[in-house]
Amino acid sequence: MSIFNLTLSVVLTMFSSVVLSYISMATMIGPWIAPTLVLIAGLALRLKKKSISSQKQNQEIALIQTVGSIGGIIATAVGFTLPTLYFLDKPAFEQLLENPATFCILIGAIVLGSGSLGILLGRAFGRKLLVKENLPFPIGHLIHKTITSQSQTSQAKRMLTGFSITGLFCALRDSLSLPSLIPAGFPITLMPMLWAIGFIAGTAIAYPLLVGMISKYLVLYPINNHASYLPIKLFPVLDKALFSMAFCSGLILAQVLPGLLRYPSIIWGSIKQYSGYTYLHRFRSGKSFIRKLMAGAPKLLTNLEAIFALAITAALFTYLKFPLSIIFVMIPLTVVSAYHISYIAGKIGLAQIGRFTTFVMIPIMLLFKLTPLQITVLCVFVSSCITVSTDLLIDYKVGELCNINLERIRRYQWLGLIVTAACLGYFLWILLTNLQVGSTELFAQRGKARALLIQSFNFNWVVVSLGFLYGLILKKLKINPTMVFGGILMPNGLTIGLVFGATLSLFVKNKENYMPFCSGIFASESLWMIIRIAAGII
Repeated sequence: MSIFNLTLSVVLTMFSSVVLSYISMATMIGPWIAPTLVLIAGLALRLKKKSISSQKQNQEIALIQTVGSIGGIIATAVGFTLPTLYFLDKPAFEQLLENPATFCILIGAIVLGSGSLGILLGRAFGRKLLVKENLPFPIGHLIHKTITSQSQTSQAKRMLTGFSITGLFCALRDSLSLPSLIPAGFPITLMPMLWAIGFIAGTAIAYPLLVGMISKYLVLYPINNHASYLPIKLFPVLDKALFSMAFCSGLILAQVLPGLLRYPSIIWGSIKQYSGYTYLHRFRSGKSFIRKLMAGAPKLLTNLEAIFALAITAALFTYLKFPLSIIFVMIPLTVVSAYHISYIAGKIGLAQIGRFTTFVMIPIMLLFKLTPLQITVLCVFVSSCITVSTDLLIDYKVGELCNINLERIRRYQWLGLIVTAACLGYFLWILLTNLQVGSTELFAQRGKARALLIQSFNFNWVVVSLGFLYGLILKKLKINPTMVFGGILMPNGLTIGLVFGATLSLFVKNKENYMPFCSGIFASESLWMIIRIAAGII
């Protein structure tokens, strides 16, 4: 890779880290940023005007997005989970942010440990999922289609148009560098990023959010004040915020518990598939168990990736005073989670981070007594690991389609991991110390949902049970309780902004044509937020 391409890769890794750090905490969504990186890289290479074949240029674009995309996927995982500490233990969260150097080193260590383990697992799963199972990996095909598209130039122009218009809009709106043309105190619905993300997500997210917003007034308020018009009194009238959190804990349990009941079969299936079970069967048929096991098992003592991943993980967990025995529980559960999230992403293109992070978190919390900081670090570590393994497999699929050696793909992902570890902590520290977690600007819905799940045992069980019942009714109606939870607790302005964007998507014939424009919008406003904060610091 040339110096120009290497520099571009590093810049795009930082870019995706910034954008997804903010979006993942400001909204409940972490959009795939790889197609956006492809458009930027393609435009940059064309401006460079170097005479190379189209195949060679496509390969360079694929490698650049490989480096950059890992920053986005890790930033999403961390943004979804790190704010959990704020909602569990605010003083501990504030103490963590007091020393920026310590905070950045801690985030860097988590990223290196979890990311290296994720790369190791992605490599281990590659042959089975890509060759034997031949999974389609829709996101990989989407990225490849974007790379090879004849309309890539026009798509890049749409992205730049969205980026430029949004930047101008934000400057006028916030009165930072231009005279104010929009009144101060603008409503949160005047966030183009919300419109763009709502447009991309579509009605699948808009409908449950709208149900949640309406439920505040037609379900939660009447239940909390039931004693005023019913002859029974199940509980005294509670503080509005406390009642909402307890009720929403029930919604989260309704979403999580059915999955927990399926986990034993998932674990057993994975144990049979990836342990000595198969070899034991062969041994019984007359073959050497020891010989086959040694031939098929990873050679950990000579695998530098494995040694590095385990060393960083052990050092991190020792520093944070985890019981070391927790590693022997966490690693197997994380392997199971990484495999299944990779399999689902390979099938349908969705990375279900929250569900499989919970899969690891719940058993460990039942077995070990952990502090809020330890619980949060555990969630950050697991979610980062399983998303990196998925991202590597998607990049493998892109590399396969672009005729790139898969070992080369893995080396470039290591570059992306190192850059992300070096810069992500600083970007997060800027956001978390300058924006209020839980506010309209940094609502952190995913972190709040995880905290409510952990705290559910401390709430009024009557209210939690009512929320659980309502969640089951929603599931019967094919409405996602977790999304409804977002509509209940999120400020109405956030919900309206997302619903507005989703509604716009109903009035266009070909939604795909507008995706680059939307990518430019959410990238522009995310960067604008960082610029605004930096201007305030300076």
